[in-house]
Amino acid sequence: HRVRHDPSPATGRHPPANRYDPVTGSPAGPEPALMRYHARWVLPITQPPIENGTVVESDGVITYVGARADAPSGSDRDLGDAILLPGLVNTHTHLELTVMRGFLENCRFTEWIDKLRQSRTEVLDAEMLLDSARFGIVEGLEAGITTYADTCSSGVVMQAMRELGVRGIMYQEVFGPDPSQSDVAMRELEELVEKLRLEQTELVTLGDRKSTRLNSSHA
Repeated sequence: HRVRHDPSPATGRHPPANRYDPVTGSPAGPEPALMRYHARWVLPITQPPIENGTVVESDGVITYVGARADAPSGSDRDLGDAILLPGLVNTHTHLELTVMRGFLENCRFTEWIDKLRQSRTEVLDAEMLLDSARFGIVEGLEAGITTYADTCSSGVVMQAMRELGVRGIMYQEVFGPDPSQSDVAMRELEELVEKLRLEQTELVTLGDRKSTRLNSSHA
């Protein structure tokens, strides 16, 4: 396990941490090297902006956020005249449809949804939808978005989010205007949801009743 020490109230510096093997309890060697990211401004969000700030990362964990002068020693990466802040969150995406951008403009909703479903079924197979979701996530990362709440029909978005290392919740969509098909649609939905639950990770989860409040639904 990782033992983390709070910084000294006087200096804000972190004292050396002792690490132990979780099985044997023996010392596991020194802490991984520290990487220091310097920026003109650091925005912690939970406290005021820090001019000439530094964020220190060790083994994928942020261990320090504060003034550059008080940061612990480590390797340096100066981002220059930039703003460093936590990743943004997009609470309503349809990543599998990224490649359909601009394809269905100036349509009434009923016409739009019918053309969308028909085109997706006839033109895009599962691998294409997966590539579309990957592309949408890459675009988001370039814009600073690191967390997604996505509504998906094909179920491929969970795989795309896992592959690209982002955080996210995927809501499995079910849609059908024909009431006579509702029983079949719900049975297929239940089967797919059970399969997708097995693909969840610490960062990527399947939406449920507890998490729907995080997702912006259509009007």
